[in-house]
Amino acid sequence: MRTAALYCRLISLEGISLLHVNFHVHAARLVAVLGLIFSLPAQAATPLATGDTGMLVPGGWEFTVFAASSGRDTGDEYELPAVEIETGLTENTSISVVAARQVVDKRGHSSNSGWGNAAVGFKWRVLHDAGRALVFNPSYSTALTKTSTRRGLIEDINILTLPVIASYETGAWIFTGELSYSMTSESLDGLGAGFWTGYQANEDWLLLAEVYGEEFSGDDDDGGVYNFRLGFEYGVADSAAILFSVGSRIASDLPREEKLDSEFFLGFRWETG
Repeated sequence: MRTAALYCRLISLEGISLLHVNFHVHAARLVAVLGLIFSLPAQAATPLATGDTGMLVPGGWEFTVFAASSGRDTGDEYELPAVEIETGLTENTSISVVAARQVVDKRGHSSNSGWGNAAVGFKWRVLHDAGRALVFNPSYSTALTKTSTRRGLIEDINILTLPVIASYETGAWIFTGELSYSMTSESLDGLGAGFWTGYQANEDWLLLAEVYGEEFSGDDDDGGVYNFRLGFEYGVADSAAILFSVGSRIASDLPREEKLDSEFFLGFRWETG
């Protein structure tokens, strides 16, 4: 199960068309904003950017260790390593926290690394009946240290994300959709949506496919981006699983060099309680 929108989706979504004289500078900054929304807010407990409605038992713990990357013409970025921890509070609530080390490898520059972003989330399941579930999953993300922002490793951006997630299970299939509203410290607001479907091929394999995107508006910026992911969860024990996904863009309003070319996620999750 996935926590409240928290980290692992690195800079998977990109930015937006800009009506600005510093077009490419603002495009890069929007990449960072969208990266926070679809990495920190999108939890690591599955290899997708869209949330899920699963819950931990009260007092139960879930730990996820993962690495994620995204590639563009301008270079590659990694969360390596990253860790997420979630605990169940009641039958229908949980809290989670996630943090990562950031590695930036820009074309023509030496690699730069340091502490990246962190996020804290709360998950509240308001409906659970006959294979249907509805969850409210707010999260808040920010830079772990000012040192990394001063070095230009990450942007000094705070984001409050308010997602509502619904799911329906029938037989071996699960269908999940999410709508979210994001408020940033950059005078940008975002409206996000995502949908994924999972097929339980057997006791060990859960096959996953996802599309997701974000529309942004602000003082000088307006536009959107849309991506996809394909992946799986492979159970290696009753309480552990390997998580994997790859993806790329469907459409983007960013300049060509800032458009997402590829993204990759690999993680390991285990539960207690």
